[in-house]
Amino acid sequence: MSLDSPDHYRWFEERSAADFYLLGRFIMRHRKEFAELTLGMLKAWSGSKALAGGDERARIVYGASYAVFCAMANLLESHEKGELEEFKAFLVRHLDEAVREVQSKVMVNEFWTDLLSAMRNDAFGETPSDRRRLFKVVECREGKRPWLTAKQIQMGRESARYAWKSYVLYFTPDAVLDLLRKYKRSQGRELLLEKSDLRAQMKVQPYWVQGKQDGHVQRFAGESSTQRCWCIAFDHHELGYRAVSDGEFQQSLYVEGNTEQGNFLPVDEWMDPRKGDLFAIVDALRGEGDDE
Repeated sequence: MSLDSPDHYRWFEERSAADFYLLGRFIMRHRKEFAELTLGMLKAWSGSKALAGGDERARIVYGASYAVFCAMANLLESHEKGELEEFKAFLVRHLDEAVREVQSKVMVNEFWTDLLSAMRNDAFGETPSDRRRLFKVVECREGKRPWLTAKQIQMGRESARYAWKSYVLYFTPDAVLDLLRKYKRSQGRELLLEKSDLRAQMKVQPYWVQGKQDGHVQRFAGESSTQRCWCIAFDHHELGYRAVSDGEFQQSLYVEGNTEQGNFLPVDEWMDPRKGDLFAIVDALRGEGDDE
């Protein structure tokens, strides 16, 4: 039976409740042989040329699964050598894909962390008007927000103070990357991501807002013409919207979170707990007299 056959899952679902314990009992009765085979398979896996130079942690995680399965298959004589080789090739491919996915996410997350650090240190300009030449935040006033609880939606309807505001961020990638690269070098570090790599990694993220053809077109502050740019949605970024319970949200309204004393925080002191680190960009672009 092919490894890609969906029948494997169905077979296990149908038989596991009644028969799966038999495998555990078999292992216990042959534990010495099973342990020796498992260690041998794990050693062979670790020394495979196909895994040379790969991620060590991933090799161990996937290797343990491979070794246990192959050891059991050898004891049961349930699979031919070619099938086990096919299984190994499948795991190697899956390992490579998983490692690339993790590395991509780590690198794109590092980009946002570096960008926020650079923003705090005025790498994109010392004033809001300077920063608005590179970044533009636009509030989205329409659309459903299923991630908000019914209570938080109701509180937002009753008071604009508690209403959640959704934003999208436009930014010019070339200029931002140039300044970010300069900032990192001033810190004795290098920006490893190129524009093409960053776009490839960012476009598969849920917060990426796909534009027409080669991106979006916006007019930034101080510019007489429009520029091509990228766009992300705060609501779908892990550093944008933070899901909080109604209890946590309620506590945020009171002094020191003490709901029993009933002392509400002043309007200018309340911090919306749903706002993640990306909202520092909104603050950095807001000029004197701008609305929240």
